[in-house]
Amino acid sequence: MLVAACTLALASTPALASRRIELVSGETITATILERSDTSLILSHRILGEIRVELSDIRTIDGREVEQPSALPRESFAAKREQAAAGPPAAPSSPAAVPGAPDAGAAAAEAVARVVEALPARPTWESRLEFGFSGSSGTTRDLRVRAGITSTRTAGLNTTRLDSLYRYGSSRGQRSENAATAGLLSEWKTPEPRWSTFVQSRADYDEFQSWDARLSASSGVTYRVFQLLGADPAEGKRRDIVTMFTRVGAGASYRFGLPSGEPLTPEGVLAVTLDWRINDRMSLDLESTWYPDLSEPDDFRTLSQAQWRWRVDQMRGIDLKLGLAHEYQTESRSTSARSDVSAFAALSIAF
Repeated sequence: MLVAACTLALASTPALASRRIELVSGETITATILERSDTSLILSHRILGEIRVELSDIRTIDGREVEQPSALPRESFAAKREQAAAGPPAAPSSPAAVPGAPDAGAAAAEAVARVVEALPARPTWESRLEFGFSGSSGTTRDLRVRAGITSTRTAGLNTTRLDSLYRYGSSRGQRSENAATAGLLSEWKTPEPRWSTFVQSRADYDEFQSWDARLSASSGVTYRVFQLLGADPAEGKRRDIVTMFTRVGAGASYRFGLPSGEPLTPEGVLAVTLDWRINDRMSLDLESTWYPDLSEPDDFRTLSQAQWRWRVDQMRGIDLKLGLAHEYQTESRSTSARSDVSAFAALSIAF
């Protein structure tokens, strides 16, 4: 069911244009077209940030030839440098200066616009692989392993996040932890910039719980409570410094292999998320979600997490991540199983 939901969400969303642009000098860049003018394009590049490229310097977009009017010859970068060194040229008599003659820059921009609109839309992806472990040997032998994958897909007004995580631990040669989780969160922006709608689902497995597996799903609205913007010296534009979101909705969870009790539980959802980008290399993420049982007001479960990230390698996208996770549920008959706290350290690598 979770795989089907992921596939449906990914297949039913529009996409953000990320293009492969070939320049007349032979270089090829992959970037998103942010803005078009009569003579140039403004692009967003993952490393270079926002850059401006002249229309006369573009040969193809996604392999399709960009038609250039004869009044705008494709000059090489070397020819432009020579022209700049020689000084400004004398004002030529061009057809554009004659009343009623077509504007060459507008014609070029129109030609590029037609090519871009005819291209199939492409989503942008950001994926990361996470791995961490710790071990000790002596009077006791302890081992803890943590591995996961996270992928975020941005397509127009939709953002979809897929995540999976596996945790294993042993102490004194006996297995003490064996759990896995996989989830999907898809959000759609609305005309009101502070509001969006969401759908989420999650599948959990934990060997040391009273149930074998748990499947949950919910939907609702997201509201941006607070946003602080600041200058980004690296990219030369404004970026989010501190952002706070709250998410409210309702859904249900179903527990497989439950020895007694009702396996289907209607649940509410109330989440608070705080993202703080401390500087270009460090960030702090805090998130806490409360799932109240709508049929039993005294029962609920919570899931909270704090993560600190430090960018070890800026070019390769390697992060060191330290975190603390806490899960609590009132319905467990065992007091020791109600609260689950885990601290972790892992490397996160972009791919």
